[in-house]
Amino acid sequence: MILDIATIGDDVLRKKCLRIDKDYPNLKGLIEDMWETMDKAVGCGLAASQVNHPIQLFLVKGSNFKGVFINAKILKYSDESLINFEGCLSIPNNRRLINRPTTIVVQYDDENFVGHVKAFIGWDARIIQHEFDHTKGVLHIDYPEETENLITKL
Repeated sequence: MILDIATIGDDVLRKKCLRIDKDYPNLKGLIEDMWETMDKAVGCGLAASQVNHPIQLFLVKGSNFKGVFINAKILKYSDESLINFEGCLSIPNNRRLINRPTTIVVQYDDENFVGHVKAFIGWDARIIQHEFDHTKGVLHIDYPEETENLITKL
């Protein structure tokens, strides 16, 4: 089922999301609906808070990885960073240049509550950081836009 995506101004996008356990009601159905919603919206990531469930859950479909992240925690950020465009399904038609670390190490549970600690690089790392921010009530528009810094580096 396609879910409604919360948009800028909806309070749920600013909530710090709650941890969940394997007994969260209809978790499997929510995850299936989130995949369908993300695919229909042509997104590469979707947080549960974006579909009005303020829980620590997000999906990622990156360049080298597709997965479900539950109760994620970023353990390490690389010193190296890269400026690139980011958009958000909750803020249509707003792409911004954001500087983010290029490599991260993430601890998370998958949809079966199997624990993982894994390093992600490049685009996959960027999407995960963006979606992880949603679990903290942070949006990409909260970061300074890096246009000026990008121009000076050219």
